Order: sequence, then C-alpha cells, then structure tokens
Amino acid sequence: MWATLLLQMWPSVAAAQAYSWLAYGDFRGQFEPCGCDPRTDLGGVQRLAGFVQRERALNPEVSFFDLGNNIAPPHAEGDRATQEIKDQYILEALVRINPAAMLPGRFELLRAKWFGEAWSRLKSQSKAGGPLPYVLSNLNDASVPQWLKDTARPYLKTNGVAVFGFTWDKELASFLLPANSSAGIKRLRILVRNEELKGLRKILLFSGPDDQLKSLLKINLFDEIISSNRAFDAAKPDQPDRINEDRSILRLTSARGQKVFQTQLGGQGVLRGGAARRVEAKSLEVLLSRETTSPGVLDPFASKTVSWLERDSLNPDVWSGFFKAYESALKDSFGEHAKLRLADLANTPYAGSQACKGCHAEAYDVWLNSKHSNAFQDLIAKGKNHDAECVGCHVLGGSEKGGFVSQEASPQFMNVQCENCHGPRKEHAANPTVKPTWKPAGNDFSKICVGCHHPPHSPEFNYKAYWGKIIHGQMAN
Repeated sequence: MWATLLLQMWPSVAAAQAYSWLAYGDFRGQFEPCGCDPRTDLGGVQRLAGFVQRERALNPEVSFFDLGNNIAPPHAEGDRATQEIKDQYILEALVRINPAAMLPGRFELLRAKWFGEAWSRLKSQSKAGGPLPYVLSNLNDASVPQWLKDTARPYLKTNGVAVFGFTWDKELASFLLPANSSAGIKRLRILVRNEELKGLRKILLFSGPDDQLKSLLKINLFDEIISSNRAFDAAKPDQPDRINEDRSILRLTSARGQKVFQTQLGGQGVLRGGAARRVEAKSLEVLLSRETTSPGVLDPFASKTVSWLERDSLNPDVWSGFFKAYESALKDSFGEHAKLRLADLANTPYAGSQACKGCHAEAYDVWLNSKHSNAFQDLIAKGKNHDAECVGCHVLGGSEKGGFVSQEASPQFMNVQCENCHGPRKEHAANPTVKPTWKPAGNDFSKICVGCHHPPHSPEFNYKAYWGKIIHGQMAN
C-alpha cells in the first residue's frame, strides 16, 4: 500500500522502471550479521529479504543480480555442521529471492560437490522452482559439474539488458576459459555479437583476480561490469567498509574511465544500477521519521551506488516460517553436538571462575564487574545461545575438550572466565603448589583476545585500551 502511495506522490517513479538493477553477493556463509557491535551490524539474509520485497513493491520490473560467493569458502574455520546449515539456508533464500541472473562464484565452483548435493536436497523437498538462472559465459565443455551443466547459460536477457557471467580461478581451469587467452576472448566476442542481443546493454557479472578483470576491460565488450569482492577468502566485514563507502565499493577504473563496482563482504549492502540508482524504496520508519524534512517525498536528484542493509531493512513478516525453521535447525544441531561433548566433562581440565575467587579475590572482583562475566546472558537476550558460531566466544572452552557443553550440562562454564586467558587451572585450583605452565604462544596475551575481538565482532579493538578495562593482579605491572 505504501509503495502505491509513493507512486502517487511521485509519478516519475513509474517511468523509471526500464534498465534498473540491484546486485548483491559475497555473503561468504554469513547468514546474518554478528550483532556484537552496532557499527558493523549490517547485512544478512533476513534484511536482504525485506529489502527485496520493498524494492519490488516500488518497481516490479527491477532485476536482481546475484554475484555468488554466498556460501562459505573451502576450509572455512568454525563448526562445520553449523556452517553447512547456514550455507543450505542461504541457498534456499537465494531461490526464494528469484534473481534475474546468478553468477556461480569461486566458492560455489570450488565446493561443487557440496553445492550439487545441496541443490538436489532443495529439489527433493520441493523448495526449488525452475532451474537456477545461472549465467557463465566462459564455461568450457570438459569436466563440468553436473549441476552447472544443467543450469548455467552463456547469457540471459532481462529488463532491456543482456547479462553475461565470468568466473575464474586457476583451480577451475579444467572447465573455465581465462580472459587473457585467445580461446576465452573469442568465446566472449562471439556471445556478445549474437544477433538477438543487438541494441541491448551488455552487463558482465565477474568473479576472479584483477589480471582477469583488466583483460576484460581492455577488450571493451561490456557497458558495465559488476564484480564480487576481491578480498581474501577469510576476510571479514569491517567498520571501514561502511565509513569509506567509495573505497569499499569501487574495485577498478579503466583507462577509459569505466568504473567497476564490487559487492560487499557479508552481504552488507546492495549495489544499485540504472534507474535504481536514482530511485530507492525507503522503509516506513525512514519515511515517517521526524528527521525527514518532507516525510514521504523522495528526492528526485538523489543518486546512490549502494544501499546498506541496516536494521531498518528488517521486516519480520517476510518469510517468518523460513527463519523460524533456520533457528530450529541450529538448535537441533547444537543439541546433537552437545551430546557428543558431554562425556568429556567428567575429566575436564577447567575449574571455573568460582574456584579462583578464594585466592585471587581482587582479580575475581574485576572479572565479576566486567562484561566478560555476563557474556552468555547477551546471547540469551538475542536468542543466539544455540548458535555454535556465537557460543564459542561467550563461554569457557567452547571448542576445547572438557569445556562448555550446554546451559543445562555445564552452567559453571557459561560466560568468558579467568581460564579463557590463563588456560586450564583445575589442578592448580585443587593444589596451589602445582604451578600453572600454560601460556599463549610467545607469551603474547593479545593473540588470545583477537580470537573473538576481531571484525565484525569488535571493529575498533585496541589491545591496550581493552586491557585497561580488565587490568588486574600481577599482570597490572
């Protein structure tokens, strides 16, 4: 209803539907933002779903482009079972969004076996409609994964444009053609010059290294190139991405001045192109805000290259059953994992903070008055106390043998405690004459902190400043 109201207030919106696209990607297995720090609380599948619904209400003809690299990279750190749940639900969400074109990124291709199995599960559960609109223009015929052979097309037509796709990685050379080879260039030239594409704008979705991108810019076949993020595989979203918007979304500028924009890590934002760069669907919260000088009136001169998926993008009514099923799957997986860890509690090397209190009362009081002592309560408040990827940083020994298992089985190990930094101390607590021998690598305690205090959890972490908040005991000197 509100979208109709906008159209009535600004009739030119209706004329802005031609050549209009929005592009997202690079979730990299992050189903939702961490939420530990408001400054990096951006992105997530649920916010993307609300954003998509809002933009389509304003312009039903807008094309969504998926730049890939949405599942976790191969060999990603963390609990494998939890990550596979997130990846499976990310894939299902992409099917629900129903983009006009999807680029299979490096991660999807490097994890081709898992991806093919995940896609088969969706089809068997009747959660997938027609074939995924994958586009890959540099596909060779040899050694192609079956799911890619079944779904990928050399180009797609949508909303007055022709969309092409290009992904490259040396590990995938058996079935992909590089842009700096005669065969690769010839393939692209033939496709772009297809008679049925005459008069259409040519857009390329790209995933790969800079040398390949520069080769594509040189041959000047495309009106626009949109890129996935070039950050290294294990990179995490960070605060500067939002602050330095121009730096973070611009990947390359060619000698002719053609700009290549890239999607954001963790799906933090959505790139805007064509008419969508001038017309953006605002949330009701923003439209009716008292800070708005003219509530409900869009600025006809505004131009945005990226919309950041902030909290106002969230619409809890969009796909509510889907997100409840996701949380339920995480809880079930956490419970199964807890059963496997239960037996180790009998021989735990940890004592728990209460055991330290008798001899280290002053240090205990410092800990008790710190945020570390209530770290698990934060998870309970946010309903994330069954997400293994969150729990590990809010408990004692969450990933270690004999450490935290669950609220019910090991409540004494909830929260960040003394032994998170000082190492297991059960023997020392039982007999103080047994001197602890555990120390962090190189005796550098800052390396312990950055295991959890890193982007996007703690984007402005500074060891000296944070240590000042919990300084205690002999280490105070």
